[in-house]
Amino acid sequence: MRRFTLLVLTLAFISSGCSSWGSNTDPADDDVLDVPVRAGRSTRTVFQSEARGRVYFNVYLPPGWTPEGTETYPLILFLHGQHGDEHSFTQSVGTRQMNEWIESGEVPAFVLIAPRGADRRSTVQWYRRANERMLTREEPGELRAYAREAFRAGVDPGTVSVHGHSRGATGALFFAMNHPDKFASAVANAFVSDYALSDRKRDATRNRERVLGSGIPIRMVIGTHDSYVVEQARTATPEMHEHLLRLGIPHEYEILVGVTHGLRSIWNRKRPDGRRNGLYELQFHARAWSRAPPRSPLPRGTHREAR
Repeated sequence: MRRFTLLVLTLAFISSGCSSWGSNTDPADDDVLDVPVRAGRSTRTVFQSEARGRVYFNVYLPPGWTPEGTETYPLILFLHGQHGDEHSFTQSVGTRQMNEWIESGEVPAFVLIAPRGADRRSTVQWYRRANERMLTREEPGELRAYAREAFRAGVDPGTVSVHGHSRGATGALFFAMNHPDKFASAVANAFVSDYALSDRKRDATRNRERVLGSGIPIRMVIGTHDSYVVEQARTATPEMHEHLLRLGIPHEYEILVGVTHGLRSIWNRKRPDGRRNGLYELQFHARAWSRAPPRSPLPRGTHREAR
């Protein structure tokens, strides 16, 4: 009887362990999050999407942001890569660095939201229908409306930018080619998803006139030491660059010497003028925001504090 009991307990332990190994979800996801957001910091929180259900995200709020304020802010939506999550941006980019750039006037104050792209991190694809709806629809129940209500960010589509890394870069190009009127600018860092290249080319060809009419600024970068380029001969970024040239779609394309695949390497690469590439790309977005028509501040009473 004792051996039987031990056997049952052992099998139960193995079974529970295997179920956790087969999942990419964070055990802390089931905890109730009740952390108030703070200016100058990145905070993990959650919202309920009509398209996707519960979505965890990190939000960076600039220095000077207050819950009771009326000032509105541009919004950057950061899309992480495969195996990444809502922490991917903050694990590579320091909030102190962004605070300093804002406080010195090198970039305007902005809000950055980094949502988790899928509960199973290895399966993330930002162009899937649920993510597409969550990131592009304006009505209540999706991320844009939530950002406006909770953070006073992205009040106008002309102040909403998309910035993606790796598979997130694939997503950034998807949104730029299919929803150019929904985004002020798009940056694709380390687009190495060769399997998606033909689809992104097709998007650009099919929607060429819409992309040109929107005037959306697009930037693509790839590092010379990117492991996917060096070890697997991935060519998605340069091939997409050549395709956009053939279509006459303006864009920036840059090869970063000595840079690897990681976001930290891409972000912190110093340019010839001494600027970090991350600062340059934030300023790239900021130039696009400056084209947006001015909007009056939200009336008091329209904000609800995010938890």
